[in-house]
Amino acid sequence: MLKTRLKKHFFKTADCLSPFNLIRKLNKGPLVLVYHGVEKELINPRVQTLHIPLPTFEQQMDFLRRSRQVISMDDLYSCLFHNHPLDPSHILITFDDGYKNNRSLAAPLLESLGFPFSVFISTRHVEERRRFPIYRLRAALYYAENKKLAVRCLDTTFDLDTKAQRGRALEAISGVLKTSPRRLVESIVQDVTGSISEERWLEIDHLFSSEEPMDWGDIRQLSDRGVTIGSHCHDHFILNASQEPAEIEYQLSTSKRLIEQNAGRCSYIAYPNGGKEDITPGALRMVRDNRYLLGFTSVKGVIRDGVHPFLLARVFAPDDLDRFKFRVKNACLYHPRYSRWAGRLGGAERPN
Repeated sequence: MLKTRLKKHFFKTADCLSPFNLIRKLNKGPLVLVYHGVEKELINPRVQTLHIPLPTFEQQMDFLRRSRQVISMDDLYSCLFHNHPLDPSHILITFDDGYKNNRSLAAPLLESLGFPFSVFISTRHVEERRRFPIYRLRAALYYAENKKLAVRCLDTTFDLDTKAQRGRALEAISGVLKTSPRRLVESIVQDVTGSISEERWLEIDHLFSSEEPMDWGDIRQLSDRGVTIGSHCHDHFILNASQEPAEIEYQLSTSKRLIEQNAGRCSYIAYPNGGKEDITPGALRMVRDNRYLLGFTSVKGVIRDGVHPFLLARVFAPDDLDRFKFRVKNACLYHPRYSRWAGRLGGAERPN
């Protein structure tokens, strides 16, 4: 509790600290923000961890309205490839996964402010209205009917008597989900889902409507209103070194094809998970070969001259206004680590 209060005080008072005023002068390029979902009210933040409350989102957008210029994905591409200057006052708003509340809650507010934004969708979840594996896992752990969870495909059973045990189970299983082939991920989801009755799942899914993905009708509505629709792979598939090249190619090409068939141009991709261990040189080559123009990671940093176009940095938007302001104003703090990683992985070459 004390640690939380100290953090809040730090983020609230950082504006007054002279070192941060000097650091801000190093912000030499645009910042790309990452959101997932926006909800009027969070029922259980442990399950809805990817969503932020609508009042907080409104406050954050008001801050951007007063202090930044929100630009589109096409604007950023023009800056990088058509010799337009990179402006540190520019900021981009992106959403990952493709939750229904992107259209119902976030879009009306952003449109009222005249803010362009982008949504990166996992097309299988749109096609089949299939909820994401991490939601199934969180909901099963925190709303389990039994005190044990048997994941037969992993030959493992987890005790769920306490919050700590549930947390450890979540960490262990989610770690496997992020590094496993698609078939094993589907088997894990099947085992986890089977731990709760169908009737109970109907109640849980109704309770957490925030986790519902959009359908193609929703996506077309956004696209018709000028929202940029990008790829987040077909199955929210993480492109790490554990995956077969053929599967990576399938994920990249299928999602692009389905978006172009249903919603128009698809020129940009955000890598699922998108961390430093989630993208390989081979995946970068396939992104280029599939004629994407830009690729976005989840590694914190800003956009500067000479950046690799398929390893662009983004910063997660926290669900707290003071922390949000701090990240926006001091994003260059994160840049050195990002720059070293991107340089090792992809260098600074540009596509032909």
